Amino acid sequence: MKGTYTVTANNTMASEAPGPINDDQCQRWQHSLKIVLEDPKGYAHFYWFLQKHEEKNRLRKGEYCRYLDFWKECEDYKKHTTKTVPELKTLANDIYEKYLSSSADNKIALDGDERIVFKLREFLDDIEEDNEEEKTVLLNAFDDAVEGMRKFVERGGCRNAYNEWTEGLKSDEKKKSKFRCRLM
Repeated sequence: MKGTYTVTANNTMASEAPGPINDDQCQRWQHSLKIVLEDPKGYAHFYWFLQKHEEKNRLRKGEYCRYLDFWKECEDYKKHTTKTVPELKTLANDIYEKYLSSSADNKIALDGDERIVFKLREFLDDIEEDNEEEKTVLLNAFDDAVEGMRKFVERGGCRNAYNEWTEGLKSDEKKKSKFRCRLM
């Protein structure tokens, strides 16, 4: 399938398939979700795949995509280097409430245990808003949660979808046709 994609303001993807990928991308993406997520085209392809996987398996819309939404929001959050500590704390609390709190509508699971979530909540509660030295630490507050999310996607609840996607990459790479790696 060929097509175009756009990421909307709320991180959702258009329903058309992303465009073709090259052999190098295909090769790299097979080996690491981290590499997939850090490549905008890899992110778009995997997001689109997860949307289709949710539809095909009649899962709740966003069941798997919310993990990528969380990753994207955490990455965007790190770019707010000009914000003050109180502003960063507010943004961090918003992300926490949206994805990690027990009452979150888009709650995600993390590989490992809930201690990551508990420690993050404690950390956010203990931030001194008048201490600008806490800014760097605050910008990296979600690193452990992002790592737990990545492991969960690779090995946990989204494992079947992730494995299906990487097997599709490997299959496309083996075909070695004119469009060697077209991803589904």
